[in-house]
Amino acid sequence: MYAEAMQKKVMNGSVVPMLEKPKHDKIEKQLNKMFKVFYKGDELTPLEMDIERQYLAYKYQKMTGYKDKAIMKNKTVWTISDLNRF
Repeated sequence: MYAEAMQKKVMNGSVVPMLEKPKHDKIEKQLNKMFKVFYKGDELTPLEMDIERQYLAYKYQKMTGYKDKAIMKNKTVWTISDLNRF
């Protein structure tokens, strides 16, 4: 698989001869598959997708919790005695 994909790919604007078009299409398909795996990773199984969804949902809940705490902290009213303590 990799040996065939390592053959030259036409990139300079030239047109592939009609007799070599099937070979070119095969190389193009393999390269697209390799680029997809390299940049996006392997296809996930349904179990992996479910685990990833649950993980992202948990991280989102955790982040919103931090935001709520930060908002409550900013809503406190400081008195003169509070400022004198710090």
